Amino acid sequence: MSLKKRFHPEAWKKIGQVAGDLTYRDLLVGRELAPDRVRRAHRSRGTACRARSKKREKSQVTGDLAYEQNRMSVIKDTIKGFWNLLIGLKTTAKYLPTRAVTLQYPDERWPMPERSRGVVVLLSDPETGELNCNACLVCMRQCPVSAITVTQAKNEKGERYPEIFTIDNTLCCFCGICEEVCNFNAIKLTGKYEFSVFKKEDLIYDKARLQEIGRDVKYEPKKKAKSATQTAGKPAEGSAAPAAEKPAENKATTQSEGSGEEKA
Repeated sequence: MSLKKRFHPEAWKKIGQVAGDLTYRDLLVGRELAPDRVRRAHRSRGTACRARSKKREKSQVTGDLAYEQNRMSVIKDTIKGFWNLLIGLKTTAKYLPTRAVTLQYPDERWPMPERSRGVVVLLSDPETGELNCNACLVCMRQCPVSAITVTQAKNEKGERYPEIFTIDNTLCCFCGICEEVCNFNAIKLTGKYEFSVFKKEDLIYDKARLQEIGRDVKYEPKKKAKSATQTAGKPAEGSAAPAAEKPAENKATTQSEGSGEEKA
């Protein structure tokens, strides 16, 4: 086999580029003209082929490893999901024979605690039906979020009453300060919690609505503490009795002494 048929023409071009000053014809004549350069060209070509083959083998090994890892992760996730399913079924079987505690809302409702803080209402006198509020403005001034608006007015008798009383439930934080500072049992936080609406403007309650919601709310009138001057002016009940008993005891002793002297 001739030297020309043994190597591909493209390979001879690369060898010519490496050889430099040798021509294509000189390389066909024999390898003895430039043996070192020809060997270097063959060596570089073989090195490139080996590098490509190693890269191909490495990529194949990496792909096989990734495939194995993916398959193992799928198996682990399947086993973990099946185990969690068994745990859930165990919890279900544990509470299945017991009585259900779920309430059928809205037919059934939990009884709210006595001091729960729900919607704010205005209280009325059960006898007359009039509001207990006298528009003192204490609740409006003490409200930390300025959710209460009150305007004063006077009736024919000259008594104050709230002409406008509104509560903005979009601002109210249900802290209960308005109920604590009120001295006339006029405002109260109830256990009513169902006042959701579709429009934001409907959460602003006026006086008529606040009074209507609070008509069925029961309350106990606050007992006002007596002032220090009143307690000092009136004597205590226990201290008045001994003072009245002392003169009687003195009279009894004097009579007994007088009768003893007469006998003597």
